Amino acid sequence: MFHPGDLNSGISLAIKERKLVACLVREDDDSVSTIWEEEWLGDLEEVVTEKTVLLRMDYGGKEAGFLSVFCTIDKAPTLVVIHNGHVLEKLESGIEREEFVDRLLAALGLGEDEQQQEQVAPMKLGDSTATPDVAQAASAIASAVVPQPATSSSQPQPSAASPSSLFPDRAARLEADKQTRDAAEKAARQARSEARRKEAEDAYATHRGDKGKGRQSATEEDAGTRKARDSYLAQQKKRNDEAKQDRARILAQIETDRANRRARSERTRQEGDGATESAMPESRLSGMRRSAGAGGTCSLQIRLFDGLSIRGRFPGSTTIAGGVRQWVREEAPAGSGGADIPYTFRQILAPKPSRSIEVSEEHETLQSLDLAPSATLVLVAVAGSVNAYAGPSSGWLGWGSGLLSSAYSSMPDVGYYLPSFSRLYMGGTGDPQEAGNVEGAAMAGADSLPNAADAGASTGRPKTRTLADQRAEAMERKDKRTEFYNGNSLGFESRKDGKDGEDFWRQCRAFQTKVHSSGIPDYAFAFDIDGVLLRSSNPLPGAHEALTYLQRQRIPFILLTNGGGKSETERVAELSEKLDVELNVDMFVQSHTPFAEMHEYKDKTVLVVGGDYDKCQLVAKDHYGFQNVVTPGDIVCAHPDIWPFSKVFTDYYKSFAKPLPRPITPSNPSETLKIDAIFVYNDPRDWGLDSTIILDLLLSSHGRLGTLSPQNGNPILPNRGYQQDAQPPLYYSNPDLWWAASYPLPRLGQGGFRVAFAGLWEAVTGGAKLEYTMFGKPHQLTYEFAERRLRAHRKMLFGQRGLNDPLRRVYMVGDNPESDIRGANEYKSPHGSLWRSLLVKTGVYQKGTVPSCEPTVILKDVGEAVRWAVEDAKSS
Repeated sequence: MFHPGDLNSGISLAIKERKLVACLVREDDDSVSTIWEEEWLGDLEEVVTEKTVLLRMDYGGKEAGFLSVFCTIDKAPTLVVIHNGHVLEKLESGIEREEFVDRLLAALGLGEDEQQQEQVAPMKLGDSTATPDVAQAASAIASAVVPQPATSSSQPQPSAASPSSLFPDRAARLEADKQTRDAAEKAARQARSEARRKEAEDAYATHRGDKGKGRQSATEEDAGTRKARDSYLAQQKKRNDEAKQDRARILAQIETDRANRRARSERTRQEGDGATESAMPESRLSGMRRSAGAGGTCSLQIRLFDGLSIRGRFPGSTTIAGGVRQWVREEAPAGSGGADIPYTFRQILAPKPSRSIEVSEEHETLQSLDLAPSATLVLVAVAGSVNAYAGPSSGWLGWGSGLLSSAYSSMPDVGYYLPSFSRLYMGGTGDPQEAGNVEGAAMAGADSLPNAADAGASTGRPKTRTLADQRAEAMERKDKRTEFYNGNSLGFESRKDGKDGEDFWRQCRAFQTKVHSSGIPDYAFAFDIDGVLLRSSNPLPGAHEALTYLQRQRIPFILLTNGGGKSETERVAELSEKLDVELNVDMFVQSHTPFAEMHEYKDKTVLVVGGDYDKCQLVAKDHYGFQNVVTPGDIVCAHPDIWPFSKVFTDYYKSFAKPLPRPITPSNPSETLKIDAIFVYNDPRDWGLDSTIILDLLLSSHGRLGTLSPQNGNPILPNRGYQQDAQPPLYYSNPDLWWAASYPLPRLGQGGFRVAFAGLWEAVTGGAKLEYTMFGKPHQLTYEFAERRLRAHRKMLFGQRGLNDPLRRVYMVGDNPESDIRGANEYKSPHGSLWRSLLVKTGVYQKGTVPSCEPTVILKDVGEAVRWAVEDAKSS
């Protein structure tokens, strides 16, 4: 009865078959929705199937959101009938069955004539609640619409006739019977209204004990049943209304918070940038504002020596020496083992190498050190420092050790200038081969570890009780439970506010994480973002709890998305705030992240296409290290005649355009601008300009703008000479043809631009093959990069311990069968890992449809996906 496809395919089918579109919006656990679907529509299945393409949608789902553009959906169940973009009828929860049938048949253009076949389903089926008056009215309608036979034959009435048997002559009968039908319908409505009024009076009389006015016992029982049903429906409506009000309140609070943040950011910008507005061009100022954090702040996460993390926000003008160090002392007081010894800072810049922050740099602002809008720092013990946290002891040795330790702790800044004798990282013993020292030295950036003699160790020296000893004793006292210490990894301490979803954790406590003999889990996760963790920038149920659980259990995971257009740092900061989970760039891969590893082009001139303003240009230059980055906006501002139709966008391009590294002088090819590679980072905004410049470059000689290759069209050359003259290679980052926006129908994405340009290329070259390289899910290159990033993150979590441990399985959790599921199913891991595909119902995939690529398993949401995967890893 229901169309198996989505709303878009249903509309296409309805247009093709000249039918109406009917959409049933329902809820899984709602009994009224079940009654509508299985009984009310089930009884009218033949008529509805004949006249409409019937679609089933989940209340609050993506398809229902598209439908809400045509018609507001406030409750479930709701049935909407649409014709040519107009709503013919909208039936909502709370109506009676008779009214449902009448209004639906009228919307289908059948009026009361089809009621001869259906006989108003509840009365035809012998519903005891149908009153004689209602039955009489229905009979009157039937007799008025369908002519009675002239004879008194006992032949049965054509009540069982199909709708198609009455349809051919219906057009001829419509005009003649219109007045009769209207009168009969009016009489039926009045009869039903009178019947309901009498039932209400009888029920009220029965309630008061007025037996003289009550109906017969059977009728009283029917009235009681109806009253109970009406009461249940009223309660359901009240609960739905309350849920709707709660959602509206939460959304309003979110919008208010956003408005407040924008207002604060604007005030800070006006106060801090007012003095520089006249000294710097607007394009440079806009780039600085986009790269700064919210309100000009910098969010820091600092890893202490004892393995815990502390987090804080600072103004961009704060210095490490003047503000951050004092804050670290307050958050990690002396004696706690967090930051008791002289230290410096090291910034984690995955996938790039970490960067040491010198003492001289600590007097510069966080903004000038490129620590905005967020950064992760690790404390690095000053080389040569030796410390231990001695427990209570007696004798002169313990007294002297305590005195020296106290005196040294009172001068924490002196240690920065002491000479270097060793590279031992604090938090372990003096043995350089001890596991904690191996991990610590690796995270601190030490090239090699000294031997015991270099560190001043002596077998004759009495054993000192160290921080590692204290930690081991503390773990033994804590219910004898073993927890693998994460050295100096970037794991995160658990939240202390008790808001991690107790129901979720109670279910997860039954799972025992499967680990290798070294204590490292032999499986990991990769999550899509939109439709899995977020929907329209709002967290989906179970997303925070799932990621927090994985971090607590030290199970590696990455986020893998086809989105882009922003830097990884900016996007990770947004995701951390929305999901309330601390994330890092080393665990995040977006569509153009693999471009960061294309080092062969970083000292050359590249063209970056797509995205808003110069955001992608800044990503390529400031975050990926490309030295000369040009955008189509830069080119059209320097040479407006290259695409005359972009004049309407002149102000937009001038707001961020930058001077070209070389002029465009075709008469002098050796001096003209030469492009060595073309990167499409994000969805192009100006398809005409972007297509023109890319086409010019692919037809040029050696990528020199304004030139034409003499080899184009040469039949004796491969591909008839096209792209055979050292033209720049073309790279796309996202193959998605469609993407879901707020508009009810999908919109063209970067894949649409690629297909359109391929058609343009075919028309210009006469069918020559277009050579390009595609990144993004589901392609092998992107999954190879994602696996490398996942393995690097796993190494960062566990340091040098267990680097050779196999990663048996990776669970890819996604909502798009064509990208997430197909990519995981077809990926061939060079490391032998098995990728399994987990499809969730919270995004592109719609319940009840057959996915285009079959997943390993289909699950409700990300929380259920994580629970299933952990159990699967445990049992396999």
